[in-house]
Amino acid sequence: MDIAALDAALAPWRATRASSARAKARISRSPNTRKYWEARSAPKTFEDKLGACGASGKACGHCGAPIVRYCNAKLVCEGCGKRASRKIYTKMVRALVERHAAAESSWRRAGRPAGQRRRLSLLTCTVSHSGDPRADRKLLSDAWHRWRAWYLQHYGERLEYAWTIEYTPGTDDKGHVHMHVVALLPFRKFEEFHDAWKRATHGQGSHVDVGQTEKRRRKGHKAPGPKACAKYMAKYTSKGVGELPLDHAAKWVKAQHGMRALSTSRGFFLRPEGCPLSTDGKHHFEREWLDMPGWTPSYRRATAPLVATAGPAPPLVRTPGERAGPASFRPPQLELGIA
Repeated sequence: MDIAALDAALAPWRATRASSARAKARISRSPNTRKYWEARSAPKTFEDKLGACGASGKACGHCGAPIVRYCNAKLVCEGCGKRASRKIYTKMVRALVERHAAAESSWRRAGRPAGQRRRLSLLTCTVSHSGDPRADRKLLSDAWHRWRAWYLQHYGERLEYAWTIEYTPGTDDKGHVHMHVVALLPFRKFEEFHDAWKRATHGQGSHVDVGQTEKRRRKGHKAPGPKACAKYMAKYTSKGVGELPLDHAAKWVKAQHGMRALSTSRGFFLRPEGCPLSTDGKHHFEREWLDMPGWTPSYRRATAPLVATAGPAPPLVRTPGERAGPASFRPPQLELGIA
């Protein structure tokens, strides 16, 4: 993907956004709100973001855990896409193992009723192509909420799920926006899923394809495990626009702007581990981003690692003089013992 060409294709769209931000900054009464919109009146290009990716960072003021400032432009940055994929995979595996184990335990305590054993299932929800990826994406999101409400009302149980959106050019070159879902489902009549999806999309929905149906089970296909489902979701959540034609890449960048790449049911992910030394379990960072000249965009390839100074952990609250002093960093690969 030619990043310069993509930035040129997005230039009119960015100019419109900048003009809107300047207008909102002029009418803002709050200084903080005005500062917020002024910062967005000059949006950065992807070339600027990729150039600054991984060039600065912070360290926790209590335990010294490092955090590097990346561009997080997963659609165009290969390094950030891979980091997001690893992070999502790890979180998804933990969550799916926990949810699947809880479902198995509940099924056994209920006396193992036939047809009520919940398995991990992969769903693909599609809608007809309108030529407007953002409108199709919004339709998918709204229809999923309506379909989920139907599921709760029809079956009387809460659905545990995670979904992400994928975009491909489609056979008609209008853009094919579709939703990938992993959910815990017992045996259901999947024809009801299709009918409910068509009603949820007001007749614009094509179908709901369930990757693990009873017909496929009879043919010997096993239900996917937590790792397979996590890999499936991480792949599509972190998928970029590098393989798309330029016009489709620009359309999808505009459609995905400000939208979620991944959404889950409430309480789906487990609480992450925080700072082991702080009293509230959270990492505390200085406000300023510090230059990290020895770091590259991929933190596993540090050219000049900065090693943390020896001694006791710094206090949670620093004096102004200590905050003004230089901070030291310890590369993540040394922290994890994978140098």
